[in-house]
Amino acid sequence: RPTILLATAGSRESTYRKYRYDEAMRIQIETGILGYGGISDIDAHFFYEVDTDAEARKRHLELARQLGQDFLSSNRPTRQAEYS
Repeated sequence: RPTILLATAGSRESTYRKYRYDEAMRIQIETGILGYGGISDIDAHFFYEVDTDAEARKRHLELARQLGQDFLSSNRPTRQAEYS
């Protein structure tokens, strides 16, 4: 079953990358939750600075809308979770 994951993060992307929080979250969600349930076709996206940047929230909302439309497209390629 294809799954799209839109995750919000309160801090800057650089902070998540520096401490590898994004990788830890992705592994836990894709492998520990979705993968365990047999889902491997996962399209995951993280939206950073949602708590601190109003303009970022607006951009994220627009991107989320586009990602949703693309995800529903019949031409969407099948993806395999990075950690499945």
